[in-house]
Amino acid sequence: MNKKQLLRKIRTRARITNVESEAFLKAFCHILTNQLANDNEVAFQQFGKFYTVLPAKRNIKLPNTAETTTIKPKRKVRFKSFSALDELINSI
Repeated sequence: MNKKQLLRKIRTRARITNVESEAFLKAFCHILTNQLANDNEVAFQQFGKFYTVLPAKRNIKLPNTAETTTIKPKRKVRFKSFSALDELINSI
């Protein structure tokens, strides 16, 4: 499903206009992004949660020079589905 299809589903399900559905999706993405950027987790009951992790720094060896260097860790976004979502998906 792409953004256009998602907006159509939101518009149909919520019975709102195209402009309102776009504003809703934009606000939702903005809030979700800001919460994750501030290292807060975002959870939806019976769906799942979005959260960030910071992996450890890694040492790598450059193949051309055989020099060892360190890669700085970057935060990554993860999603953990709750059991209700898992059960729903596996029952279909």
